[in-house]
Amino acid sequence: MSRSLRRRHGSILLLCSAGLAFTSTGCLDRPIDTLEPKLTRGVVENLKSSRVEKIDLLLAIDNSISMFDKQKLLGDAVPQLVNRLVNPRCVDTSKTDPVSPQEIPQPEGPLEPCPNIDKGGESVPTKREFKPVKDIHVGIISSSLGDLGSGICAPSSFVKYPDDKGHLLDRVEDGTATTFEGKHFLLWDPDGNYGPSTEVASFQQTLKEMVLGVGQTGCGYEMQLESVYRFLVDPNPYDKLVKEPVQDLADKMVKQGQDDELLKQRRDFLRPDSLVAVIMLSDENDCSIQAEGYGYFALNAELRRGATICETDPNDPCCYSCNGKPPEGCDPDPICEDENAEAEYESIGLRCWDQKRRYGADLLYPVERYKNALTLETIAPSRNDLLPRDGDETIANPLLVDRPPNLVYFAGIVGVPWQAIARKNADGDPDLSLGYMGTNELASAGLFRALAGDPDGHVPPKDPFMIESADPRTGTSDLLNASPSESNAINGGDRTPATDPQDYGLQYTCIFDVTDVPNGTDCDDCGDGCDNPVCNGTTQTHAKAAPGLRQLSLIEKMDERGIAASVCPAQTDDTNGLDYGYDPAVGAIVDALKDDLGGQQCLPFSIKPEGGLVSCLVVQSSRSGDCENPGLAPVPDDKQNVLELIKSSTGYDPNEPIFCLVEQLGGEPLATCQNEENVPAGIDGWCYIDASDDPDVQVGNPDLVQCDPTEPRILRVVGDPQPEAGQTIHIFCAGEG
Repeated sequence: MSRSLRRRHGSILLLCSAGLAFTSTGCLDRPIDTLEPKLTRGVVENLKSSRVEKIDLLLAIDNSISMFDKQKLLGDAVPQLVNRLVNPRCVDTSKTDPVSPQEIPQPEGPLEPCPNIDKGGESVPTKREFKPVKDIHVGIISSSLGDLGSGICAPSSFVKYPDDKGHLLDRVEDGTATTFEGKHFLLWDPDGNYGPSTEVASFQQTLKEMVLGVGQTGCGYEMQLESVYRFLVDPNPYDKLVKEPVQDLADKMVKQGQDDELLKQRRDFLRPDSLVAVIMLSDENDCSIQAEGYGYFALNAELRRGATICETDPNDPCCYSCNGKPPEGCDPDPICEDENAEAEYESIGLRCWDQKRRYGADLLYPVERYKNALTLETIAPSRNDLLPRDGDETIANPLLVDRPPNLVYFAGIVGVPWQAIARKNADGDPDLSLGYMGTNELASAGLFRALAGDPDGHVPPKDPFMIESADPRTGTSDLLNASPSESNAINGGDRTPATDPQDYGLQYTCIFDVTDVPNGTDCDDCGDGCDNPVCNGTTQTHAKAAPGLRQLSLIEKMDERGIAASVCPAQTDDTNGLDYGYDPAVGAIVDALKDDLGGQQCLPFSIKPEGGLVSCLVVQSSRSGDCENPGLAPVPDDKQNVLELIKSSTGYDPNEPIFCLVEQLGGEPLATCQNEENVPAGIDGWCYIDASDDPDVQVGNPDLVQCDPTEPRILRVVGDPQPEAGQTIHIFCAGEG
């Protein structure tokens, strides 16, 4: 099975009978014969419909100090992202030596046809990657959710926006942007279905200004992941936090009220039938502190160190905070009797770093919380990880009430060396002009363990460039063939730790050249003997990033719907280069989304037709409804065993209990389905189209097929039976042993 097919459908299964031959790429090593369907033997293919016509794009942007340089690059990349969605590239779909899209003259607008290209003296047509998207919402949130009452992020010249509350932001340098009906987000609507039509240049410019308007004067305790949860999922976002007295214990924090403005913004922004894509930009690790209970101790001056055992084994049952008592069965640690004993490099600015090892308690929400928020249809809000257990009060996930989980994506442009996650060229060197590796590639190479470790399990990453440390790090990276503590092109070399606790900071995972860094403070005190690699004396010459471990962990947990990119670009000089700025990140995001935007059910196997008909049954499953629409019918009794095959497959979704048989078209309706782009009303059913180069196999109009060249076949559903986005289509094709 091809990588693109696995990514597109999330949970796809080929069920083959014991008598059918296996190949390395699928279940069959030959086309399926045209037979009367033998319902005990054949292939079952479970495909999630990719009929996506709307995108809700949420940009989650870190607005702490040092983010201007990254926001500027994102502002440059946003127009390309919009253009790739609304004016998809023309591509060469040839199986042999396809021409790169960069070598194809690209249309200036989505209504222009794709050109033919010359290949060896032959004129070859090109096709759009997917249909232009004509309905896009774009909103922006920041990482600032306040300081949990500690006062650390009190408004000042450096902290202008300490708490954006997870609300949509429309601020720009000189005020507020003009948004769709004043709802704080932008709408792409070229056809004017919701009002005056939008024009691409002004849309791109306004969005760029809004990205820069997020600014870098937010709270330095960046709660990037919690901001996403709060806006997209939280069923009852609090209005404020207050401390509540607890007898014989410290006061605990409780939530009060409901943020009705946020709920209104969510209702306006999210559509139930849209694809949701979150793009996070941050140069530091996530610091999503638990809002209720005693999470606020993370920012409390009275936070004490952890027991001695925590330093070597934070998972030891006797690892505890000196603020509390030892667990039952554990002896008191003498170090806790010293009221002046502190964690290493104790500084209020490093309170989110490695909390369990340093302080004996993990006061952050687990990363699993955010994976569950983006993937579980039922959640338990009272639990930190949201995972329901027996007896829990549960609710339907607001994000996934009518939206299947496979239509939610998470991309992180975060702290990780680009050299570690870029694809490699023929010489085996990382080459970002070839793009970023997908999550499957990263996982199969074991790179998530190397680069992210397991934050929830308090397991550090293996690669020294990704280790969070205030001291220079030891060892050489097997992945990058360099040592972070020595001079190198990745992070410039680890610096000598500061002596003033107010200046303590973590070593960098990567750096990159910059020419304009307003309001930067990293080099203000960099005099003689300063070895900070981002400085040339008191002039800041580079931007930097710390390891983004928690964001990378979430990307791993999202599987094929996670996208990883580096906040440190390969180069920022040649704007036409394929590796410029965040252009490779845009490419990775579009590559991940485009299969869901294609709107086709591509098949990895060929079917031998007879008179245009094939020996297959198509069954559509849904959560509700009936089979009364034209082209649909209840599954008859003599085909019920096909349903049993579907239900026993691992691709079956038990939340879709309604099954309808979809009619295979014949006669003139079949010819229309197989050959015409615009099918008139009244033709309801499905047909098979094969765009293979072999004329003996080809069926129908190949221009209607927008699939990977390795699987150039579609099952096309037209008329009323067309499935909604995320709805499952089950295909059973008969086969012989």
